[in-house]
Amino acid sequence: MNTVATGFETSLVESIAVVAIVAAVVLFFVLYGLHTQYRRERVREQIAADRYRELAHLHNLTPSEERLVEQLAGALARAHDTYLLLENQGTFNQAAEMLTRELVTAGQISGLRVKLGFTGRPIGLQPRSSVDIPAESAVTVERAPDSVLQGIVKASASNALRIRIEESERLPTEGTQLRVVYQNEAGMFAFDTVVLIREEADLYLQHSERIDKRQQRRHYRRALQLPVSVYRHLSEEDAQQSEFIDVGGGGASLHNPSARLDAGDTISLVFQPLEGEVMEVPATVIRTSRKGAVLHVRYGNIREAQRDRIYRMLFYTS
Repeated sequence: MNTVATGFETSLVESIAVVAIVAAVVLFFVLYGLHTQYRRERVREQIAADRYRELAHLHNLTPSEERLVEQLAGALARAHDTYLLLENQGTFNQAAEMLTRELVTAGQISGLRVKLGFTGRPIGLQPRSSVDIPAESAVTVERAPDSVLQGIVKASASNALRIRIEESERLPTEGTQLRVVYQNEAGMFAFDTVVLIREEADLYLQHSERIDKRQQRRHYRRALQLPVSVYRHLSEEDAQQSEFIDVGGGGASLHNPSARLDAGDTISLVFQPLEGEVMEVPATVIRTSRKGAVLHVRYGNIREAQRDRIYRMLFYTS
């Protein structure tokens, strides 16, 4: 019986051999997995490098611009994602925000933005750079608190932002420091700049990578006295004449004509945002104040083109 039992016993050498075989198999699969992962990573890096060269050629980047891209790539989690800087504006914005804290000028960053086509289309509503301001946007140019000019953005070149000023006889001279104010439905934004070139009614301004938000409200609002006709929906009443108290991108306050309207009423507002224009905006009375003498209204469904006309009115009306 002991002889039979002894036949089933495993020697130390055999045990070590079994463990060694198992360990070898495990090691093989671990090394194979690591090798496969390495090969995949090398393939991804090669694809990323090819994509970068393709985009650099497409945008005709100069050696100095490629060096700037290399500096921007230092802010990326993975170096071979450099190509994303040339095709993804969000990635570019994040890297630029970190890099501009160092020894890189705003002009270099802005010039590269323009070359990559990241102009006039900010991520979200808040501009990150002066090149984000869309062409034909209304802006004000402040030389001093009591010296404000009205202008229109005409173009973002790689080296300057071109703004056309309405009152060309009051154009500031080259080298003058200015503050440009721009607004959209997210609020009011401003940046400091310098006049690079003055040419007839146009100012060529230095780009800025620092845009400050002036107002936190969802829609910019400004005190403005302007005649408005008020129509009550589903009513045969004639239009009532009133006057705005303040106007914004999302609503307005106005005098309650004959104190006849109340919260919940749906109305139409007809007014002239700029000379020669007539606009009709649907609205709802949200509340009243001053014992019913003032209406606070919110616009209904209006097109963004209409909202833009309202913003231009807020900029251009003195």
